[in-house]
Amino acid sequence: MRHAYARRAADAGAMSDTEPHRAEAPPALPNPFTEIRMSALSATRGANYWSRRPVTRMDVVVGAYDDISSAEVPGFTDRLVAALPGLVEHRCSIGERGGFVTRLRRGTYAPHIVEHVALELQTMIGHDVGYGRTRGGEAPDEYTLVFEHLHEAVGLRAAALALDTVQQALAGTLAGVDHVTAELAALAEGADVPPVAAEVLCAVTGGGDRAAARAELARAAACGGA
Repeated sequence: MRHAYARRAADAGAMSDTEPHRAEAPPALPNPFTEIRMSALSATRGANYWSRRPVTRMDVVVGAYDDISSAEVPGFTDRLVAALPGLVEHRCSIGERGGFVTRLRRGTYAPHIVEHVALELQTMIGHDVGYGRTRGGEAPDEYTLVFEHLHEAVGLRAAALALDTVQQALAGTLAGVDHVTAELAALAEGADVPPVAAEVLCAVTGGGDRAAARAELARAAACGGA
């Protein structure tokens, strides 16, 4: 059940009427690097179940962090926003500038935070993306999150880097994301969809030279039947 950590922290600091007052340290947070794990990663091309735009999908298992919100981790929001100041522009469900930061301070959970960080890392390299969704899975600590990408390789890598960024922020070790955005910017300069896959995509969506794409499909079928 969510908020169990908050109850444990309150219990740890409680005093009986007969005991002298003494400060109690809150229970240590679970290790985010072992508790929060990626279980699947994929990308779509073109319209899909989630959106008419290409998206990256990541499934995560959050373990003990299913019970721990951002509001329960001292300094988490300040660390994250210091490293990614553009998060203040995320409106989230509140519908106004600063909405996501408000959600962070009130308490939201790791999968939702990873979704926003993945979008912001792409924004920081000049990619205009904004669509994202997070949904619960079959088990209580399993979640699926999707987010828009303009470049498939960037989207896939942004998923892993966003997860690592959130883990570092939870652990109190996040010092910045300059190396992360440098890696994504370098990926963005490379090829996106492989040439043959791009021709297939054009044949399906009606873009590009459809005759050439269908010819490529025919050649591929001939090779497969040889």
